Amino acid sequence: MNEKVKSGSRNVAIVGPYLSGKTTFLESLLFVTGAISRKGSVKDSNTVGDSAAESRDRHMSVEVSAASTEYNGIRFTFIDCPGSVEFAQETYNALIGVDAAIVVCEPIRERVLTLAPLFKFLDDWEIPHLVFVNKMDRANIHVLETLHALKAVSSRIVGGAVPKQYIPGVEMGVREFLTHGPLGFPIVDLSITLTNGSYHNFDSSEQAFKQAARLAMQTGIPQAEPTLLEPILRVDVTTPSEFTSKVLQLLSGRRGQILGYEGKNDWQGWDNVSAYLPQAEMQNFIVELRSLTLGVGSFHWEYDHLQEVPEKLAERVIHSNNK
Repeated sequence: MNEKVKSGSRNVAIVGPYLSGKTTFLESLLFVTGAISRKGSVKDSNTVGDSAAESRDRHMSVEVSAASTEYNGIRFTFIDCPGSVEFAQETYNALIGVDAAIVVCEPIRERVLTLAPLFKFLDDWEIPHLVFVNKMDRANIHVLETLHALKAVSSRIVGGAVPKQYIPGVEMGVREFLTHGPLGFPIVDLSITLTNGSYHNFDSSEQAFKQAARLAMQTGIPQAEPTLLEPILRVDVTTPSEFTSKVLQLLSGRRGQILGYEGKNDWQGWDNVSAYLPQAEMQNFIVELRSLTLGVGSFHWEYDHLQEVPEKLAERVIHSNNK
């Protein structure tokens, strides 16, 4: 049991996937409670949460940061946690010491499904949490799909032959398996239905049903032929026209899909190049870009979708991860 001390102050973590808007959400909290007089923006690199130089350069949180405010006589310290997977351990370490958590997500079903490991951690440590669905003003959002997904990799569990007290054990076994699937990574985009089962009045237990659910998943999931997915970003690069061909080569060499390029409005002699680029290929991208453009090239990126990893690369990733 994770005991929380009641007092006049609260430590609250703000967590969620990268680019879900956590830092902007924190900025709004600080503004409406009077802690700051104006809201900054991630794009302008002047937010309270992303104060580190690397965070501002990459337009994303790369470390845990904190900011305090007061509301209704209670002092709140908000812990802004990075959302990118490479910083997951820092987020988990910060969560252990908080009183509650706010999970920020976008109304995009595929992104919501990636929250399963985070929700499991919050449940395992009995950390009270609520979900804030951000960016609801965007076009083409699907509210019902988002709500169904929030119910952490859909669990439509029924079953008349299994006593109700054992259903949570089944769900727990499923959820634990989904955090580390047969390919060595969390599983998303699936639905689980318990249609039948049997029990014994004396030998059955929640732990037994939990183990049975894990065994069923170990048998069933490989038969579904799971594939390895990776996050794909939309990248917009600004470069002098004389370096555009080099930028195109840079993007293509990093498994990028070129969407096109055109002259930049009101910037004579400059081009804007658009492409899809796997997040895994972003490491040192800014360094190479600056090197190719005499230090003046820049880029903006945002999450776009999940995509299947090429077969040969997937084999190498899975083999390396399972060592």
